[in-house]
Amino acid sequence: MFSYRIAYTGAFVLGIFISYGLNATFVFRAGIAVGSLIRFPLIYIVQYLLGIALISVLVDYVGVADWLAPVFVIMVTVPLTFVLARTIFLPKNKMELDDAG
Repeated sequence: MFSYRIAYTGAFVLGIFISYGLNATFVFRAGIAVGSLIRFPLIYIVQYLLGIALISVLVDYVGVADWLAPVFVIMVTVPLTFVLARTIFLPKNKMELDDAG
């Protein structure tokens, strides 16, 4: 059996590819483009580093079960990831229009 860190990492990498396609096509309706494809993984570097730190603290120091800790990590990182992805897929003026109404 894999450790929780290895399992988290493998699932995370696969999720980047799936997430890019879904975000570009369905969430932001921006289409797939080289610029966003290059920048998109940067969001997930931030998410990964935050997630692996949180999961380690929760399991090793707080005492949360290793099968339950990812639930808490997802609750923190998913909203952050959405906000960061929005900056990549939507131009600044489009975000201002969306926020206004």
